[in-house]
Amino acid sequence: MKILLFIIPIALFMSCDPADNRLNIVNVANYPIYYRYSTQDSLRIEDKIYFEINPLSKLAVDSSVFYRVEAVSLGNVALTSFRWEGLANESKDGKIYFFFFSRDTLAKYNWDEIVKGKKYTGKVAYTIEDLTKINWTINYPLK
Repeated sequence: MKILLFIIPIALFMSCDPADNRLNIVNVANYPIYYRYSTQDSLRIEDKIYFEINPLSKLAVDSSVFYRVEAVSLGNVALTSFRWEGLANESKDGKIYFFFFSRDTLAKYNWDEIVKGKKYTGKVAYTIEDLTKINWTINYPLK
C-alpha cells in the first residue's frame, strides 16, 4: 500500500504535458519592459486588472498579470497548462496578441486609464505560422 502511495503521485507527475517554452522575447532596450499576451486584439476594461508597482522594487507585484524582461536580456515565455497552438485556436482570428508596457506607465496609471488611453508602448499579433517564421523570437523594441 505504501508503495502505491509513492508510485501514483510520480505517475501523475510524469504524465503531465511539458511546458511549451518555444517563445522568447529579446529586449535590446536599456530599460526593462513588461508585457502580457491575449487572444483579444485590444485590452479590455472588463478584465478589471488590479496591480501595483512598488516604487522601491523593480518588479510588478502581480506577476500573473504582467511579465517582465530585464534590460538587454532574453525572457522565455513558457506556457505550462497548454500549448501556443491551443491559445491561438481560442482567438477569433487565430492570432496571439502581445502588449508591451513601460514601468512608468504601470506605476502612473490604473487599468481603466491604460485601456482607454491605449497606454502601451507596443502591440504585435502573430499566428503560429508567423511565430515559426520568426523562429519563436519577438524582438523589443518592436519594428
